[in-house]
Amino acid sequence: MVDLLSADHLLFADVTRGPGLYYNPIKFLLAMAIYLAWVRTCWWVDGDCRELGLPTARWNPILLASGFLGLVLVWALPVFWVSLIALITLWLVPTWLYVSTRNELVPTAEKVLTSKHLHYLAVKYLGVKGTVAEREKKKVIPVRFIGKSGADDGEDATRVRRAQESQHYRVALELVYQALLARATDVHLEPTREEMTVRYRIDGILQPAAAMGRGEGDAVLNIFKVLADIDITEKRKAQDGSFSAEVHTPPDESKKKKGDDENYAPEEDDARS
Repeated sequence: MVDLLSADHLLFADVTRGPGLYYNPIKFLLAMAIYLAWVRTCWWVDGDCRELGLPTARWNPILLASGFLGLVLVWALPVFWVSLIALITLWLVPTWLYVSTRNELVPTAEKVLTSKHLHYLAVKYLGVKGTVAEREKKKVIPVRFIGKSGADDGEDATRVRRAQESQHYRVALELVYQALLARATDVHLEPTREEMTVRYRIDGILQPAAAMGRGEGDAVLNIFKVLADIDITEKRKAQDGSFSAEVHTPPDESKKKKGDDENYAPEEDDARS
């Protein structure tokens, strides 16, 4: 009887508790962020495979299996940071293999995760401009647009002022100026899904130039349409129009004052943005 009471006493004895805080919200959020990025990558790879005609039966299982294995390691390995590195590796390596494969099959303007594409994403989603972009913004562009109508050979200052109201007016000036420096006879703007590809015809051969974001490229096209006095809402039918441009010798920027010609005065163009 004494043994039974002793056993009963031990059965209901207080259990020593640990310090708690076994759930770490920071680690959970890190793992969840990688998981959501992996899910988004799988969704993109599936759609991109279908669009490019690549085998989904090959790439979908690779992405799914690698990500699932990474999640298992997160819960199985006792050291969280080691398992997190393994999860990131199992997410990025198959993604990099797929991107390398698909980039070989598409034009330069449609390649992803290149330096140009990453800069475009940083500008679009993070608002990153960088020191190089800031210097470009302050650079004098010695070009002045001249709008002309079909009925009058003179300059139409009203259309030029309308074009200057666009925040991408400097981009249009730079595009024309770079074409002149390259001795191009034609400038071709071709829209893709995410970008506006730019090509210059030099010595009869189309040469690729730096692409623009799709929104920026559409805005530049509208500037040219305004200057050429054609309908900016018409996107399917061919239209005919013209405008001119003057190229000036760049003035000394240290002596340039804020009241100078607004076509190549960065301070005034920036104020319109």
